[in-house]
Amino acid sequence: MPFFIKLLLIFLLNKILFSNQINYTRIFEETMLNYDIKFDEMRNYKSGAICIPDNNDVYDKYAIGFSYNMYNKSDANKVALSGCREMKKKLISYECKCEIIL
Repeated sequence: MPFFIKLLLIFLLNKILFSNQINYTRIFEETMLNYDIKFDEMRNYKSGAICIPDNNDVYDKYAIGFSYNMYNKSDANKVALSGCREMKKKLISYECKCEIIL
């Protein structure tokens, strides 16, 4: 019986994490559209990062970073994280951590 309880807890945790990923992806894409940038239409080796709050509160502004048309995915991730951190310094007053989401 304990095995099934553990399995259920793992399933629920994965579901919560997946739904958060979808929410942050949607927020990232909406923020990009506010700047008239369509992330989906960018070229290969692109990356997107968003500053995920330490708590589960919802905010009206999120720091994001993106890159596209890079030499490789690793470089794209570095540029996106760097952009997110710079935007965080100038825009965000709450505690958050920049993470790659796309």
